[in-house]
Amino acid sequence: MANRNRHRRFGNIRKRASGRYQVRYPGPDGRMRTGPVTYERKSDAERALSLIEAQMISGEWADSDRSKIKFQDYAAYWLAQRPGLRPRTIDLYAWLCHKHINPYLGGVPLGRLSTPMIREWRAGLLRSGVSVSMAAKAYRLLRSILATAVEEDKILARNPCRVRGAGTERAPERPVLTVAQVFELAELVAVARSAMSGCSLLAVTGFGTGGTGSCALCPRSIPADRRPKQPYGQWPRKAGQTPITTAATVLSCC
Repeated sequence: MANRNRHRRFGNIRKRASGRYQVRYPGPDGRMRTGPVTYERKSDAERALSLIEAQMISGEWADSDRSKIKFQDYAAYWLAQRPGLRPRTIDLYAWLCHKHINPYLGGVPLGRLSTPMIREWRAGLLRSGVSVSMAAKAYRLLRSILATAVEEDKILARNPCRVRGAGTERAPERPVLTVAQVFELAELVAVARSAMSGCSLLAVTGFGTGGTGSCALCPRSIPADRRPKQPYGQWPRKAGQTPITTAATVLSCC
């Protein structure tokens, strides 16, 4: 921006004892900030101030002072500011930070996080035996936390989580029955239906139960001292246990 009467309209430039130039400027909150680097020429410092002002106008400016906060501290602040999350979700996020993120990235200032650093962090998780699904969960949480630092708090200029495919969970392919397995299953269903028909007939006639009208094959309808000796399997020794029977007996009686 143009200056009038040798006074800058935005920020100021001072010459340090080393002969290099340093910029100072007010942030959106009105607090004065000092540029993190110095410049050899005054014209370079002026261009830096103009760029900072343009970033503030466009909403792309990031607070260099606040970017010094460590990730683990910002993550704790981020989690505390989300009371709408379910308790189980909060527990999951806290566990992911404690187990997979903070041991590697927790002590790094937000401003020093980079895409190569995050790519190496994810690769380290996979090398240590963490599943792809769990690594994807941790990556998505990291990306969400840093997105808040970019979009809402204006601490970072851009989100360093730019590892392609890192947040995608690839579920294992479900097994498909072979032709032989399909025919075997059909045969088992036919046997089960036949057993159900026999069970219904015994229930109507009361055969084998003293005319009580209960199924003669079901252990729950037969006293322990009158049970047959393993007609379709082994009866349980204790009351309340399920007998070890064939699939046809289970389908017909239970």
